[in-house]
Amino acid sequence: MNDARSQKPSPVGHLDTGRAGFIAVLFAVVILLALSAIKGTGSGGGATTTTTPSSSTTTTLPRNQVKVQVANGSGLSGIAAQVTNQLQTLGWNTLPPENASNGVTIPATTVYYATNQLWAAQEIARSLGVPSGDIAPITASTQAAGASGDDVVVILGRNYHAS
Repeated sequence: MNDARSQKPSPVGHLDTGRAGFIAVLFAVVILLALSAIKGTGSGGGATTTTTPSSSTTTTLPRNQVKVQVANGSGLSGIAAQVTNQLQTLGWNTLPPENASNGVTIPATTVYYATNQLWAAQEIARSLGVPSGDIAPITASTQAAGASGDDVVVILGRNYHAS
């Protein structure tokens, strides 16, 4: 008689199809986990380390700690004092108004900023209606006395219209 109980067990080293399928799936999962761990070490798997260059670090100070100088390069008398008062009421640490260096007349209003003060220059420019294209870093050629020690310098040009 040939029934299921009389069949010989499979030789050692051979697996039935159920076990073989399970082992194949287990092997595939292990391979996928290993590959994702390798790929993840540089881009997000496991512990992530984020590095930002120091040049993009921005420190936002309270407005009353940002020194703002307004210089008149428009040729209109008293306009620098008016803008200085306007910025002071907005909470900026304004310095006494002055005229642009050498009494020059500037065609376009420009907002200059010191290192890490771009955010302040952008806020000031927005409040004065100065286009973002007229924001620039402070340089040795910035037309305001003492500009190198200021955080933001606004030089009012002939195009400035008081708001």
